[in-house]
Amino acid sequence: MKKKVGIIGGMGPAATLNFFKMVIKYTDAKFDQEHVNMIIDNNTSIEDRSAFIFKKGPNPKKELISTAKKLENYGAEIIAMPCNTAHFFYEEIKESINIPIINMIEAAANYILKEKKDKNIILLSTEGTYKSKIYEKVFERKDLNLIIPSEDHQKKIMDLIYKVKKNENIDYQKVNDILKQIEVPDGIFLLGCTELPIIFTNKDITEEYIDTVEILAKKVIQEAGYRLKNIK
Repeated sequence: MKKKVGIIGGMGPAATLNFFKMVIKYTDAKFDQEHVNMIIDNNTSIEDRSAFIFKKGPNPKKELISTAKKLENYGAEIIAMPCNTAHFFYEEIKESINIPIINMIEAAANYILKEKKDKNIILLSTEGTYKSKIYEKVFERKDLNLIIPSEDHQKKIMDLIYKVKKNENIDYQKVNDILKQIEVPDGIFLLGCTELPIIFTNKDITEEYIDTVEILAKKVIQEAGYRLKNIK
């Protein structure tokens, strides 16, 4: 039974677009009617999640819940939220609606548990995600080894994320330099912010990584009852 999917988007718009492209890419469809039926609310009115977590901005919870309810009223039967930091509000959003909402953090952890359990997982994310410890809580419960970069490197990663949000040019040599500074033995980078895959898909980035947007896209396809394309 196929389900209509609602997407809480706009965090940010480029990340939402990339997520949509991922769903299309990994859906095994031969014509339009075999693609995932999605309602995307590119709600750029949702306040900055990291700013709130650091007590420097308004609470985005009301807008997140309003968007989720709107999607449910429009006929969505399952919801996804392609923003890692917004999962700080996951439980409150979940309790406000009557349909399931996929947990991106849990999906990433389950993938790693199955495919990369013995790796040292180096988390790259917003400062809000680091401070909220939403990844630490899930990974500790699943006995996964999570590496958190220094505060100095966290700020450098945050700068890269906001360059994507502002649609600015990326210095890929600088990105590689940052990654070299924080890599560890048997390590693999976890892209815990939906802007980061837009950077990492560039051919100049050579480090191995796990893409949480790809994981979420595949989870959406499967949970909505569509066929997953096998792409190697």
